[in-house]
Amino acid sequence: MNTNWKHRALILLCCTILIAAPTACAAQTSEAAQTPTAQPAAETQAAEDAVPIVSELFSTYTNLDLAPYEGKAIFINFFTEWCYYCMQEMPDIKKLYDEYNEDELQVILVHVWDGEDASNSESVKSIYGLEGLTFFEDEDRMVAAFVGLGGYPGSLFIGKDGTLHGAANYMLTYEQLSAYMQELGVSKKAAAQ
Repeated sequence: MNTNWKHRALILLCCTILIAAPTACAAQTSEAAQTPTAQPAAETQAAEDAVPIVSELFSTYTNLDLAPYEGKAIFINFFTEWCYYCMQEMPDIKKLYDEYNEDELQVILVHVWDGEDASNSESVKSIYGLEGLTFFEDEDRMVAAFVGLGGYPGSLFIGKDGTLHGAANYMLTYEQLSAYMQELGVSKKAAAQ
């Protein structure tokens, strides 16, 4: 029982860090812009190094490796096939994948095995034409627990700099997904060519 409490506390701490980091960085940037004296380069570098890189946290506490996508914006979507809203969101995720530059964006669909197995991912791929997307099988639900997933669908938006830019624990429309892409600086395929 004591180990379970410690595990939950660690997860809560990690999620708090993930959510608070972008806000803290924005506050530091805003404060620095208002301060007339410049900080020494060593102090500025130390502050930048203190920002938790999401991919490092995932690699440390889960088996989802985000390191191969360094330098790209990453959109992580958590789903189950039985979730009605998850399936309603899939056509918009497919459209996002089809329209945005794959050199700048990595889409990862995390299939949480909440009463399901790998055959459900295959079904979702087939039904929605998602064969080209990256799927991660969260068989032991470690990744979902790490981020504190409260329900389905859930989404995380990680910037090209590796920091968390946003999270949602509800169904997103294509327009909302596109707004995140604009915030993350991801261009559409036509604009990239």
